Amino acid sequence: MIAPRRLRLLGLVAVLFLVVPMNSSCAFVNPHNRPVWNAFEANMVPEGDGAFWATLPLTVPVGLAAILVDTFIAHPIQVIDNAWDDTVDVWDDLPFEEEYYTTSASLPFRAVGTPVVFVSSFLMRSMFDITATGPEVSPEERRAARDAKRREACMRWLAKVAAGETLKSRRSFPEVMDEEFVAAVKTAIEQGNAHGRIKVYEAAARSDDPTIIDWLAALADPSGVVRYRVIERMPKSIEVPEADLERLLADPDQAVREKAQGRWDR
Repeated sequence: MIAPRRLRLLGLVAVLFLVVPMNSSCAFVNPHNRPVWNAFEANMVPEGDGAFWATLPLTVPVGLAAILVDTFIAHPIQVIDNAWDDTVDVWDDLPFEEEYYTTSASLPFRAVGTPVVFVSSFLMRSMFDITATGPEVSPEERRAARDAKRREACMRWLAKVAAGETLKSRRSFPEVMDEEFVAAVKTAIEQGNAHGRIKVYEAAARSDDPTIIDWLAALADPSGVVRYRVIERMPKSIEVPEADLERLLADPDQAVREKAQGRWDR
């Protein structure tokens, strides 16, 4: 049996819904989407019959205000992260190394479509209970899913580098880099050509954890071009021992010597 307080609340909601019509897919029907109404229900609606009816002149306008605040302020704030995640998907893992020209041609359309995707997602999520047809996915879960997708693409890319293929650069490595991924990076450096090694070093330098690379070994690469690019791209947080600096300052390649002199003010 439904408690009397709950019955009264349902009646109050019905009255308010006459003012603000809603359907079964409206965001307001999901308790998670109405924090202000939940606080109003818990703290301002009296338990007793007499008090409930006596305070209707107060609770009806306050309840209506709670619905409006939830609809136009509180719930829209809740969905900003989700709308942003939907928008990020437009730019996630662009396959330049596999479809360079096609991907490049899509950039203007992605740029134009980005604000459209954000605004559309934001409005839809603000007005409707998007999670009603499936389990709610947190921003952390969405980020982990994107990172797993990026890891798979990076693993395929590293395998091609190890095979000696000439590829375009990757923006960065995934956030989570396990032992298998570290081993794939090492294999790509050991077996790839000079061009491939440069691309691996560039991707590592842009990653959250650039220490996945042995930068001191990279500074001793057999290719002068690679050594030059490593000096140029290596994170400034990497400390280079004096002996390695002296070796670079005496490098047989003039460009490498000049690059080392410029970076370390020698």
